[in-house]
Amino acid sequence: MMGLAGGGFAVLCNGAALEGPDGGVLRCATRELACAVAEEWRQAGARTLTSLVGRSQRIEAAPDRTLAALLGFARSDLLCHRAADPPRLAAMQATQWQPWLDWLRDRHGVALPVTCGVMPLVLQATAFETLREVLQELPARVLAGLDLAVPALGSLVLGLALAERQIEAAQAVTLSRLEAIFQHAIWGEDPVSSAHAAHLTEQIIQTDYFMRLTEPAFGSADPC
Repeated sequence: MMGLAGGGFAVLCNGAALEGPDGGVLRCATRELACAVAEEWRQAGARTLTSLVGRSQRIEAAPDRTLAALLGFARSDLLCHRAADPPRLAAMQATQWQPWLDWLRDRHGVALPVTCGVMPLVLQATAFETLREVLQELPARVLAGLDLAVPALGSLVLGLALAERQIEAAQAVTLSRLEAIFQHAIWGEDPVSSAHAAHLTEQIIQTDYFMRLTEPAFGSADPC
């Protein structure tokens, strides 16, 4: 690992710095993140943190596409699309999802409507613009985390709550799989669904870890 001019840290692999998406040096925002990326390269398996660092650099250079994609979830947020029946599932969704819509309203002043079915939500222009402003104020590192977490969870609301440390990764995954969990309680869980849930949980945990590692105050300044 080595410090870089202008801030950040590079990760060395076989004596050479890892490359970012633009062919330049992969730039980690903090020493702790660089240590975690280095550990990924020492281990077999997915390199989610490495991917997120590259994604962050790409978004920093050109954020518009990511912002537009994230805003699209404001009209299709999972938490807003409720089941009409069975009544038990509808009650579970209302009980477990509504508090997070209330949190978004209280925290950011955005009240998302609730509907049954899959048609896109009709949002007030002020709500949409407020969400745009919220996202535009976020640093590229957080947008990178949201760019992965929001599509995986199907929810911009849960993604923002995760980024703001209002919800744990495992709880966010549970809420995103509420209907599947309800069905599994009736019919039993199949191996494919279990594997998907495990992969999703690990993905969101790693994304949450990445966003925390990029915070300047995270961890210690000791070298890895």
